[in-house]
Amino acid sequence: MAYHKTPRPAGEYFRFGALCFDVDKAQQIIARKPREAVEQPVAEWAKAYHIKSLLPDAEPDHRVIVLGPDPRTFNRAYAITTDLELPVIIAIHEKQRLLVDGCNRLYKHYVGGSTTMSAFILTEAETRAIRIS
Repeated sequence: MAYHKTPRPAGEYFRFGALCFDVDKAQQIIARKPREAVEQPVAEWAKAYHIKSLLPDAEPDHRVIVLGPDPRTFNRAYAITTDLELPVIIAIHEKQRLLVDGCNRLYKHYVGGSTTMSAFILTEAETRAIRIS
């Protein structure tokens, strides 16, 4: 499934440690070079991004969360309004996969019991092109 319509506010970024990726630029790359979305396992991504810690009844987790949304500021009400037809975007950085766009959709998939979610995968070259720092 190729998806072209990607409305979003300008200036959206994904930060991972000292790295920063331009989500708007990733969307532009996908619009210029459409690709098929591939199914990804929700449970694996939810575990990697500590989605369970975002649930309303989650016990406070005082560990440092390196990857995933901050439970103190995550907006569950907004997350459940997101469009699950829009694939998430996964970047390849140093042979590792990073979900650079779609944490809210991942949360909605997780709480809704989805087993898979659609994703666009960027190449390593495309990931370098969206990397800011």
